[in-house]
Order: sequence, then structure tokens, then C-alpha cells
Amino acid sequence: MKDLLSSERDVRLIDESNEILALLNRPERVSVIEMRGVGRNRTWAASRPGSAASFFFKVLVGGEKDCENRWRRLTAVDVTGSTDADIPRPRCIGGLPERRALVYQNLPGARSAAAVFAGDGLTLDTASRMGEVVARVHRHQPESSCPIAEAPRPAATDFYVQSLDQWSSYSAGQLEFWRLLHSDRDLASTMAALGNAQIQTAFVHGDLRLDQFMLLNQAELYLCDWEKAGWGDPSHDVAGVVGGWLYRAINRVRGRLDRTDPHWNTRGAELHSYAVDRIANELESTKPLISAFLDSYSRHGPPIVTERMWREAGWHVFDRVNAVASQTSRLGAVDRAAMGVARAACLNPDELDQQFRTPR
Repeated sequence: MKDLLSSERDVRLIDESNEILALLNRPERVSVIEMRGVGRNRTWAASRPGSAASFFFKVLVGGEKDCENRWRRLTAVDVTGSTDADIPRPRCIGGLPERRALVYQNLPGARSAAAVFAGDGLTLDTASRMGEVVARVHRHQPESSCPIAEAPRPAATDFYVQSLDQWSSYSAGQLEFWRLLHSDRDLASTMAALGNAQIQTAFVHGDLRLDQFMLLNQAELYLCDWEKAGWGDPSHDVAGVVGGWLYRAINRVRGRLDRTDPHWNTRGAELHSYAVDRIANELESTKPLISAFLDSYSRHGPPIVTERMWREAGWHVFDRVNAVASQTSRLGAVDRAAMGVARAACLNPDELDQQFRTPR
């Protein structure tokens, strides 16, 4: 029954794909669904066996105004103009505003930088090219109608007080997470000030993470998903990449601390101390990648406020810990240690910058 339903869904998607291609006056037709995405939009990839043509389809889902805004962001470097942008990205084949549908060149076999990093395969050369690509984004001059970028941050008041509706929706792990933040007044005041700032000095991606970079054959690098693009703060983009590296390096400890580890049954302060030591080792091994990325961006991109960038990176780590906490009843040793790294980035940004920059 499951296979039958899957087959019926594929038939419907194939029909929809070919209808969209026909409306775009494309001669190609597809007959195989390669993948179906999961997320806020409807996404899928389709191709025809024996043909070089492979397409990625995205149909926006949401309210009319929301989809209109996201369409404008997605097409800030495609479809509506600015097609000469010197930004490596999957080629946009066309779009149908009335159907909220966009078609892109598919990249079969491509892997995200996050996946490559998880397998210890991300090179210094790739990290450096990532920095240059982000710099190109921030040097790009979009059309005058380009909107303000969305930069999701918690409300400044969240660091002091939250509504009953918020508290009642939290897991026990999140209650512990926010209790720790609310008891840290230095951190609360710093992050509240960060959340209040509104800076628009460059064209930005708006939702930059390691998994937005796609690597094809370890040689071709593409930047994907422009739904939150627009005028904004370039330090937010840079922080998304740096914060992603910090968190994923920290999270490696969670993945590598298994039942064969002699510290598996350790509890309390001893386990926390052990997690901190393991995290320090992982961060040390990740430093060259972060340094290569930052040095390359500094050479090619516009100036950013370094202090603000590290604080944004710290919040990125906090945000990932909060996401994990939403699925748990308590914060583990790795989560607490990660919050310590995030706190250091927020309160001592100059110190972090010195540690992660290449000595000159």
C-alpha cells in the first residue's frame, strides 16, 4: 500500500512538473521523481532517464503576502533581473509567479558543506572559496526593488521576560535553557542590544548556513535558497557560517561519545568537564577552516563589525541548542558546554576573533 501511494504521488508530481515546464516553454519532459523535499515549501527533483536534463522544482506554500515577499527575495538574483550576478548558484530556468513555482538546474550527486564537514572532508581551499562566494554576495548590487532581508532573531524582551503562551509551549529542556539565559544578566543585556540593532548596508543571503553551500565533485561550489535575501547586515551572513561551524564541531562530541567511551556513565561535574575538553579539541581542529573562511572574506568582501559578527555566531549556537532542547526533557553535558562556548562568543568577541584568525 505504501509503495502504491508513493507511486501515485510520483505520477501527480511528474504531471505537475511537465505542466510547469510546458508553461515555461521548455521542450524537456520528465518521467522520474528523484527526490521529494521536506520543509515549508513543496520541493522535488525530476528527470528523464538517459537525458542530461534534471530539474529542481520549488512551489512556495503560505499566505499570499508571505509568498509574495519570499518570491521577491528568491528572484533578487534571478528571473526578474540581475542575471549577471557573479554568484555561483544553481541556474534558475524560470518562474511562474501565478503558481508560485520556480524551476532550477538540479545538481545530482551534490553534497552540502555541512555533510562534507561531518565526514571530515571539507578542505581549506573549499573554506576559502566559501569566504569569497559570501563576499561576492555582499558586493552584489540588486535591483532597486530588492526588499529588506529577514534576519530571524529573538525579540530583545525575550532575554528578560516571556509570555505565558511561550512558557506553556516549551519542553522541559527549553525551560532549563531559558532559565540559564535569564539568570545571566550580562548576557541578556548584550543579546538584547544585538536584537534591537537594525543594520542594512549590503545585499545579503539572510539565512546563510553550511547546508546552503552545495559541493559538486569537490570542485564546483554553489550557494542555494534565497528566500530571506535582501538588504541587510553582512555580519549576520558571516556569523551564520562561523556559528554553524562552531555548533557542528561541538555536536561532533555528541555523536562520538558512545557506550564504548569510558566516560559514558559519568555524571555531573566530571562529565561536564570531560565534554568541555572534548569540545575544545574539536574546536581546535576546526580553527583552520574558520580562519581560512574569514581571511578570504576579509580580502574580498566589504568590512563588517567583527564584534557583532561573533555575537551573532554565539546566538547561532544558542539557537541550535534551543532547537535540540525542544525535543528533550533536560540539557545534557554537551548542550551546557555548547552554551559556554556561545556565551564566550557573545561576551568576549575580540578574544574569539584572535583565536580563530590566522596569525599574521
